[in-house]
Amino acid sequence: DQPKYVRIAKERLSKLVVAEKVSKTPMEPKFTKINIPTNLPQFGALSPDGKNIALVSANKLWKMPLSGNLGSDIPGIPELIKTEGVFVSDWALSWSLNGKWIAFYSNPQLDDKGNVSENPSIYVVPSDGGKPKKVIENVRDVENDYISLSANGNDLAFSSIEENKQHIFSTPVDKVIPRQLVEMEARNPVFSPDGKYIAFVKGKN
Repeated sequence: DQPKYVRIAKERLSKLVVAEKVSKTPMEPKFTKINIPTNLPQFGALSPDGKNIALVSANKLWKMPLSGNLGSDIPGIPELIKTEGVFVSDWALSWSLNGKWIAFYSNPQLDDKGNVSENPSIYVVPSDGGKPKKVIENVRDVENDYISLSANGNDLAFSSIEENKQHIFSTPVDKVIPRQLVEMEARNPVFSPDGKYIAFVKGKN
């Protein structure tokens, strides 16, 4: 005689049954092999939605669909992400969780005489291409270290060496104010999906 409460009880019971099945299901990774007809660079970064991979070739940034018209295991046509002449290093790319931004290291910029005109820097560029924004320059020879963007791309985490000690920092992208996160030597910072935490590796490279 109280169908409303019976319906609610049944919905809650069904959720409990599903939750119990999920908790008993072993967590196993699923691997998908993608056949790419070229040599991959040292580093590639999978987009948050799992549909694209960002990679570097000849100091240029590319976005490649993981599936194309020929089948789910054959990638689509790579798309050049324009960086307006900034040479991209083939290491440590990072997507923002919303998929709108990619952070990358630049190679040292040389002038016409072969002299270094700009030290290695960290840039952020729209994943669809556009004017890259230089966030910070001279990261003290740790350009092979991981970097991480927050979910909305507003904050960057990175590591730097000061006085022969390596520490992790975070800074807003638009208003660069680096803040050291921990006293211990650390590297490879990574934002949590909600942006509230940063995981890192203790120790120096």
